[in-house]
Amino acid sequence: MAKGRASKTGSIWDLEVARLQEDGIRFRMYRRPRSRAIQIVEYSESKPTKRVRQFSSGGYFWKDENGDVDEQAIKDCAQLCRDAHEQGSWHAAGGSLARTEAKTWPQFASIALKRIRERIVIDGSRKNAEGHLSPRSKEGIPRLTGPVCAQALERWALEKDPETQPRAFRNRKQTLEAINNHANLIKLDDVIANVKKAKGNKKTSYSKDIEAATQKPRAIPDDEPLRLWLKSIEDEFLRMAFAYQATYGLRSSELWHMESIDEDGWLKIGPYTKTGERDAFPVPFEWAKEFNLIEKLGWFNRQLIERGHPRVIQTFKRGNKNVKKCTNNDANGNWHGSHIREGSVPKLWAKAEDSTSPTAERREDGKDWDYCRAYDFRHAFAIRCFGHPETVMIPDEQTAAWMGHTLPVHIKTYRKWMPSDRKRQAMKEMREAYVGKPAESTAVDAPCEMAAVMEELARLKKQNTKLAKANAALVDAMAEDD
Repeated sequence: MAKGRASKTGSIWDLEVARLQEDGIRFRMYRRPRSRAIQIVEYSESKPTKRVRQFSSGGYFWKDENGDVDEQAIKDCAQLCRDAHEQGSWHAAGGSLARTEAKTWPQFASIALKRIRERIVIDGSRKNAEGHLSPRSKEGIPRLTGPVCAQALERWALEKDPETQPRAFRNRKQTLEAINNHANLIKLDDVIANVKKAKGNKKTSYSKDIEAATQKPRAIPDDEPLRLWLKSIEDEFLRMAFAYQATYGLRSSELWHMESIDEDGWLKIGPYTKTGERDAFPVPFEWAKEFNLIEKLGWFNRQLIERGHPRVIQTFKRGNKNVKKCTNNDANGNWHGSHIREGSVPKLWAKAEDSTSPTAERREDGKDWDYCRAYDFRHAFAIRCFGHPETVMIPDEQTAAWMGHTLPVHIKTYRKWMPSDRKRQAMKEMREAYVGKPAESTAVDAPCEMAAVMEELARLKKQNTKLAKANAALVDAMAEDD
């Protein structure tokens, strides 16, 4: 290794090596005889003359395959040595380059996506990686420029602010983890550790509020426009598909997991869904009869297969057990929703308060209107159950169980977009049911009266839940006596 200040006539190699030593950089370059690869020596921080370890630069060559000196590679590697000195780690500085089969970012993305698909068979589990590695992605990895290295991936992940864009930030972090664990192209352990240290990555109360505030507003239809829209769909299969989702509050992918239904409308959802098996109840019950949901479930399930979209169940090893999972829930759910986007069924429009959607339109009433997506019908179900006469006495816990999620999710997410007029109407229905006398108006004028009504409703619902539990315990006790 060269020592001292290099002369102006020295080679680019000698100049860079001398400058690294002169500046006290802990990571320095050296060459081995009969090898084109640049090697790195790491020196101790406390004892600058003590070697800690030596290793390959991971893809930098001081001369090319023709034997000509590669000045740019030497300069890039020298700069990386300085970055590693500043950041305290070779890998943290991006010192890990992709393997030689991925020399450009499009090549890297293509190989990584292929290997991730081979190793992660459940489409929903690789959704982020699919999006970020796709050549069609506007902000994805194939669009990156410069050397294919870990440092560039770290900069890409941190383009999304963890405080103001927590969801996008976490999605990029998960893509890096998928590449690191499954692509076998580059080491990203130190990069992922750095990304995890970014401020706001943990779900603090502040970042939770920010994420909630940045969720896309929903276009939730009222019940009667929704019913009329369902009737307007000419294709019976599609009409029933959206009717099942609207009447039972199903996730789009759960249309492929409806196993049985009885004469009272109870629908059995199978185990290969996001939250496992459960029973669901139609609200309102009349819709189950109007759209033949009880009589024609078998026909509908056969249509799913005949139209070329069966569910795919695969068995996986988990320890000593075999576990079955549906690997194409996301793909099937997207196919269902595409019928609205692509015009196979007419669009249903509804008010979307403060909508920033590019498809939203400002109407004469001064409100933003947007067309309803398939998942909005699930939100409509949650809102409907809050004050519908058939379910006004049903505790929120039970409604959440029908939908396959927890009570906090039910209240904070699915009822989030409930319009104020429907809240007032729901409170009127609940007040009539609980108190036993009709309310004179659906509007609650004074804030103090609103608070009193809400407090009374909360007390009565809590009391109803306790009575339901006591009744269940009594039934169990009677069964034991029998």
